[in-house]
Amino acid sequence: MKRTNANPALHGAIVKRAKVMAADGAASIFAMLKHSLDKYLGDRRGHNTTYQRQSAGLSRGLDLGTKGKGRWSREQLHDRGGKPEEPDVVDRYDRLVERMAANNESYSEQEVAADVSKARQGPRSR
Repeated sequence: MKRTNANPALHGAIVKRAKVMAADGAASIFAMLKHSLDKYLGDRRGHNTTYQRQSAGLSRGLDLGTKGKGRWSREQLHDRGGKPEEPDVVDRYDRLVERMAANNESYSEQEVAADVSKARQGPRSR
């Protein structure tokens, strides 16, 4: 990979603290900047990968078993205290949950844990 020089303008207090850490033998200021930038970019790449995978799943959608049409009217759904007159709603919900679980079986526990961790962190602010 070709190297390019970068000359960032940093606040004096930050440079002073970095010089103290470098003098303590932790690492050079350049090494600290490089490490921080590599970590930030790696985190963003992981976040973008997770976002793209989840977006693709949303774009595909889930088969709700209704073939695109609800079996109840708008009035039935919005009737206060009433329920849709649909005897198999719970069965259909259970089938939906089973299909969602089957879709997620292809992901390892590590991938799921990484996705959850990244989602909890949210996008990093500058």
